[in-house]
Amino acid sequence: LVSSSLPCATCPSRGLDHGVWTPLYVMFPQADIPVTCLSVKADLDPEERIRAGRALETLRDEGILVVGSGETVHNVPEMDKGQPTKSWCLAFEEWMEETASLKDG
Repeated sequence: LVSSSLPCATCPSRGLDHGVWTPLYVMFPQADIPVTCLSVKADLDPEERIRAGRALETLRDEGILVVGSGETVHNVPEMDKGQPTKSWCLAFEEWMEETASLKDG
């Protein structure tokens, strides 16, 4: 990230978020792989997010597993068990799926 001119910092005392350890626990129950967690900054603009993704892409080329987890919409106070999903949430999820499936060019 630094080589892509994106600010970043480490916090060795912070443990893994449940969005990291939950899928990894299922995938690697022996916990025999090194893991690091990356939190996406809320104040990054779209171009900075694309640059971050491109910087992380190089890890894949080195044989490093990069896993994205979490929700595109994660607003716990808006979640009502037993209630229909909010229309704005469904619309955003549909837009996100369509946008993520687009190919360049």
